[in-house]
Amino acid sequence: MSKALIGTIVSLFLAIICWVAELVTYPSNFETALVLSAVCFSILFICLLCVSIVKRVNKNVSAYRIFAITDIVIGFGSFLFAVYDIITTADSEYFPGVDGWLLLFFVIPSVFLLLLSDYVIYRKIKK
Repeated sequence: MSKALIGTIVSLFLAIICWVAELVTYPSNFETALVLSAVCFSILFICLLCVSIVKRVNKNVSAYRIFAITDIVIGFGSFLFAVYDIITTADSEYFPGVDGWLLLFFVIPSVFLLLLSDYVIYRKIKK
């Protein structure tokens, strides 16, 4: 088993644990921390899954680049959907653009945190 595949499995289990903990302890003081960690682990799972799939196809590709590209695509798509949701539901609902604002407050910082950590790890290993 490759390191990326082991990381993928671990991040999947951590994401499931965080989502279940969020559902079980819903009215608590740790909702924001649980949601942020669950979103981070879910995005990490998707990025590591893409890394392990691409590494199976082509072993010469940099895992850090694949991770960064996947993370940027997730972040850009989330940002576009958030802006679209905020603009299109401005006058139509009771809480206009709630999904978009939640994406902006939870997903975009998680994407940035994962991208920053990927860059730091890449720089440390490159030396």
